[in-house]
Amino acid sequence: MSYSDKVAYLKGLIDGMGLDPNGKEHKLFGAVYAALDEMALTLGRLEEVSDALESELEDLSEGLADVEDAVY
Repeated sequence: MSYSDKVAYLKGLIDGMGLDPNGKEHKLFGAVYAALDEMALTLGRLEEVSDALESELEDLSEGLADVEDAVY
């Protein structure tokens, strides 16, 4: 389950609580949800970048190994 899926599940729990839309609790949970949603999106983007960097690093490492084999 992705972070976004987990945050969506929490949103569903919050919505299912039947809180007064103008109440303090609803505003608090809404703010917490918004923060978690933004963090989940950021983490998702960071994971994508990390995966791309890992792939690039593996390619560079393989290329360096070929150069080392040729030189030594």
